Amino acid sequence: MILPHSITLQKHTENESSLGGVSKSYATDSVSYRAFVQPQRESLAIINTSGGRNLIIDIYAEPTIPAAATDRIVFDGQTYEITGVIQQFSPRGNHHVKITARVLDFIS
Repeated sequence: MILPHSITLQKHTENESSLGGVSKSYATDSVSYRAFVQPQRESLAIINTSGGRNLIIDIYAEPTIPAAATDRIVFDGQTYEITGVIQQFSPRGNHHVKITARVLDFIS
């Protein structure tokens, strides 16, 4: 699989306050991985109604990426939150990881 893009993974940690509230923080020492990024929104009608912004993307990443749900990925200046991670296997073993993510911020 050709992986022409570079994504940055920001792992999350959950923190509990003294009152029992849970919050998430994201690593500042992010690691980059090779990937192929594919927008899910491809029809002209959806692109026109979403202002040309990709709301959800599929990412096909190298098999060593330790991604998990609610981690974040930065790609092309936009931050995405991971909603799903699936290991993809071939007869020779782990081939790649398919990640689905939703955009958190929009760059104008």
